[in-house]
Amino acid sequence: MKSSLWAWLGILSGMSQRPGLNQLFNEQLRALTADLFDRMENKDRALIYRDAVIEKLTHEVATLRRVAKAADAEE
Repeated sequence: MKSSLWAWLGILSGMSQRPGLNQLFNEQLRALTADLFDRMENKDRALIYRDAVIEKLTHEVATLRRVAKAADAEE
C-alpha cells in the first residue's frame, strides 16, 4: 500500500526528492506526515535497542577487565 501511495504522491521511497509541500493535497500531506511519524518511531526503536546493546557490552567489558585485573593481582 505504501509503495503505491508514494507512487501516487510522486515521491521516491528513499526521500531523495523533496515533495513540493505547497502542491500536495490535504490527504497527501496526512499520508506523508503519517509515514514520517512511522519512520521516526522505527528509528527511535532502533536507537533504544542500539543503546541497550552498547550498555550491555560496556558492562561486559568492565566485568572482563575486573576479572583480568584480579587474575593479574593473584600472580
